[in-house]
Amino acid sequence: MTQNHTFEIFSTDCPLCKNIEILKNPECTQKIYDVNRMDKETEEKMQKYGIKAVPTIVIDGKYKVVGVPDFPIRCSDDLFKRLEKDYQIQD
Repeated sequence: MTQNHTFEIFSTDCPLCKNIEILKNPECTQKIYDVNRMDKETEEKMQKYGIKAVPTIVIDGKYKVVGVPDFPIRCSDDLFKRLEKDYQIQD
């Protein structure tokens, strides 16, 4: 997969958040927002995506996975098929 994807991870230092593992791909970008250190950008992103719990992963601003996923988070066609089916952000 050659397309660049963005993974935004909203977390704290809680045990569940520490279990989030994004399997890196050189074409993908990962940004972590630490909710314990709430800044303006984090607050705005949380409002934009309707985040009310951590951990939450937002992919490409289109998909939202709340909690620790029961599937691997890595840039792959299989991941994006699953996200398209079950995890689209509703406007």
